[in-house]
Amino acid sequence: YSTQPVNSTITYGGNTSFSASVVDATSYQWQVSVNNGVYANVTDGSVYSGSTTNTLSLTLPPGTYSGNKYKLIATGACSFTASSEVTLTVNKRVISITADAKSKLYGEADPTFTYTRTSTDDFVGTDGITLTRDAGESLGTYAIILGTQNFNTNNYQFILIFL
Repeated sequence: YSTQPVNSTITYGGNTSFSASVVDATSYQWQVSVNNGVYANVTDGSVYSGSTTNTLSLTLPPGTYSGNKYKLIATGACSFTASSEVTLTVNKRVISITADAKSKLYGEADPTFTYTRTSTDDFVGTDGITLTRDAGESLGTYAIILGTQNFNTNNYQFILIFL
């Protein structure tokens, strides 16, 4: 190998790739080891592309891919050789939001509960949340709480601030 692949660290929502250079290689096959297990051939699909080239691209790898190990098997005219093992680290995306204060008059329908994102990062794709409130119809103050969660907790560190 004239160039070995190197470890990659990304934040969820990012893309990455591993590359290696091999003199006189005639074919390539990337392999992955999940949870320090046995290596298996990578196939192109929703996350992977270039599995049979010298560059393996990963598009939006989820947090569950963090810790996966990769290596390239390069075959030449007379032999094959494996690259050094590299590790993918996918850090959680930090999302911080502050619930907007809302009020309603007795007997009216609940308002739409909204929030202000206070972090630099935002949700990826269709990931997101909704807010709701504690149950009750009597006069008083009710806490705004997390409603539905449309995201994988392996991908996010979520901070919700209520005023």
